[in-house]
Amino acid sequence: MIFLFWLHSLCHAQEDVTEDRAKELFFNGQLLYEEGEYDSAILAWERGYELTKLPAFIKNIALAYEADENYVDAIVYLKKYRAFAPFEEQEELKAWLTELESSAEQQLVEQQDAEASMKMTETPEETAPISEGEGQSANPVLPPETPPVTSRQFPVLSTVSTGTFVTLAAVSTMHTHRLHGEIKSNCQLTDGVGYCSNEVQKNDLLNQFERSQTTSLALWGISVAGAGLTAWQATKPIQVQVTQSGLIVGGQF
Repeated sequence: MIFLFWLHSLCHAQEDVTEDRAKELFFNGQLLYEEGEYDSAILAWERGYELTKLPAFIKNIALAYEADENYVDAIVYLKKYRAFAPFEEQEELKAWLTELESSAEQQLVEQQDAEASMKMTETPEETAPISEGEGQSANPVLPPETPPVTSRQFPVLSTVSTGTFVTLAAVSTMHTHRLHGEIKSNCQLTDGVGYCSNEVQKNDLLNQFERSQTTSLALWGISVAGAGLTAWQATKPIQVQVTQSGLIVGGQF
């Protein structure tokens, strides 16, 4: 639901900025939002915030980005709004932020899976058949030795594996970031000594954070190694040699 507000705090705005204009921008954005024109709604609300500096416009922009499934920008604007929001809203906003981060992680996984599927379905160009010439037999006899034919190698398995590890590393990194945010919000530093709420110990957040951080670093290390292996394999051609007894396939690995 759009965050409806009344503009009573414009007494310190510039003289040419009127309450009617601010309301007009809000309702224009609301109408465009309901029509599914999220980009235009965001444009109206961004202008409204420039004129009034009212945080309610920022929250509306976060809602529009979420409706447009742009979860990354929705998270940015929601975090910005939390700095100005009333204290009573913080728990609700924190739950909303967690939901947005989860949606962003799922969206990233789906994108990585789609890219991996596209790479799996790629096939090399088909070779045109050679028609039989006059006087050529149906089963020609090949010479004892023919020069090797070099064809490009497609390191599909390495590419897919690397993409999978990159996806896992990204998801693990986002999970680590979320845990860090929860720990930071439940701990404070007083006179050089850190104090954390019971929720940190109850949910074992510190151990979860350390494990998630270690997993993230390991996955990124594997991803970098996989990318290097894929690039190295792409430079090594496969050699195919035709003989009377069949085909000989070889290469550098």
